[in-house]
Amino acid sequence: MHCDVISVNLLPSALQAAASAGRGNEHHTFHLWCAKAMAIAQRWTTDPTGVAISPFPKTIQRERTIMTIRSEVVFFSALAMLLPLSAPSAAQMAGPDNAQNFLNQQATGLVQAVRLATAKYQNVSQAIKDGYQADANGCVSSPDEGAMGVHYINGSLIGGGPLDAAHPQGLVYEPLGNGRLGLVAVEYITIAQLWDGSHTDGSPAKLIGQEFDYMEAPNRFRLPAVYNLHVWAWKYNPMGVFSMWNPNVSCDSYTE
Repeated sequence: MHCDVISVNLLPSALQAAASAGRGNEHHTFHLWCAKAMAIAQRWTTDPTGVAISPFPKTIQRERTIMTIRSEVVFFSALAMLLPLSAPSAAQMAGPDNAQNFLNQQATGLVQAVRLATAKYQNVSQAIKDGYQADANGCVSSPDEGAMGVHYINGSLIGGGPLDAAHPQGLVYEPLGNGRLGLVAVEYITIAQLWDGSHTDGSPAKLIGQEFDYMEAPNRFRLPAVYNLHVWAWKYNPMGVFSMWNPNVSCDSYTE
């Protein structure tokens, strides 16, 4: 018998591990391990059923079993430490590739409701027909946090009544150049005083589990204090789907 992959595979399993342990080292080290294992293997016998019988006393067998278990524990512990290096982290999954595939991902909850309700508003002319009008703020941006975009507001939907995911009070568009607008988000708006008056238990403004932000007066809507919520259902936002600002949105192409 000689030391190669085939002969090692013929060893009892406990000795295969011993012989294979040297494979990650230099070539001569592997053969040293293998040769020792093969010498031990020649001392094994089999019972009438073909089961290998160890030549070692039971005490030595037990010690070798313990050593094998310890070796496996060390191996799998090392493997567990290496897995985070190869598996994609949450931050990596939220990177550029995720931005490109955002619209192809299966939406759930409020994002899904928004997409179903507002797909028809990809064309801003349909939004205008349904009562949405561009507000006077133009394209809203921040020097540090990106932008929101151009808001089209339907004033008839703003009040303190029940919130409806299918009827957002605002549609948010990003200027794409040449007068074109791309739908990127929606905004839900309710008057804070009216909401609080009809929810005397103090329950916050919430839609499909997502709480609203509070915006005091005066504000860009020229309204009393409001609760509002952005949902970036149509463009990836690295700051979060419900963040107010989106660093991936720009007003650079905006023209009045």
